[in-house]
Amino acid sequence: MDSIARVRKKKYIILLNGCFREGPGVNLDRKKMGQWAFGVGFSAVLFYFALRGTDISHIARLLRNTNLIQVAAAMLFLFLSFWVRAWRWRYLLLSLKPVPVMPLFRSTMLGFMGNYLLPFTLGN
Repeated sequence: MDSIARVRKKKYIILLNGCFREGPGVNLDRKKMGQWAFGVGFSAVLFYFALRGTDISHIARLLRNTNLIQVAAAMLFLFLSFWVRAWRWRYLLLSLKPVPVMPLFRSTMLGFMGNYLLPFTLGN
């Protein structure tokens, strides 16, 4: 019973990925909440402009008719290409310092995400 009371006294926050974090520094101040609300609102407005005038039922029909095996194969080759690029970076960086492949893979993925999402090649 005592452990239950201790758990109830702790402050928890739900992060965007659904995980919980505990501790004394989890209080969100108004500035951070405002930044988060602005980001979500801005994303919603851009999402509205991106989908404005599209026929959602037609898109849903096309998605239902999609061959999932081809999509899975394309995703497999995409991730394989990122993995090969990470190995290439590992080979290029060997003269400076040996770096594990996994951090390079993550960096490669983040770099390409920036290229896909940011305009004017700002992700480079």
